[in-house]
Amino acid sequence: MITGKLIAGNGDLSQAREIRMRVFAQEQGFPADTEMDEYDERAIHCLLYDDDHNPAATGRLFIDDDGYWRLGRIAVVKEMRGKQLGDLVMRMLLDKALQAGAKRFRLSAQRSAEGFYRIYGFEPFGEEYLDYGVAHIEMEATDESIVRAVFTGCRGSKA
Repeated sequence: MITGKLIAGNGDLSQAREIRMRVFAQEQGFPADTEMDEYDERAIHCLLYDDDHNPAATGRLFIDDDGYWRLGRIAVVKEMRGKQLGDLVMRMLLDKALQAGAKRFRLSAQRSAEGFYRIYGFEPFGEEYLDYGVAHIEMEATDESIVRAVFTGCRGSKA
């Protein structure tokens, strides 16, 4: 059975870090020394575990300097992909934000994951940009677009 929890930024983030290092640094080639940043301390982190209680997926949520609720660092370990864990991370983080009264959301998506985020009501804006050679796009949503997308029968991808 998949289990999960939410962790405040001042909590033990070692397992979230482990997942992010595996996915973003080792698999995708992003610099390891840039993976954890100043936003981690002020974020709420979601951490999911597999049947054997091994860390399997993570993501984070924080309010940025412009007042947007920002989701990011959504990652699922390779052997657990295709089991809807990315969907569960998104739903847990979005639920937490909506319960807190969030109205405006943003995220930075790898272009290859744009379709995944569209499922939750996010739409791209601005120009595509490269982050360490990987194409990204900013995406945004409102509480209304998220609620419509999440609660009208849409399901997450196989992330």
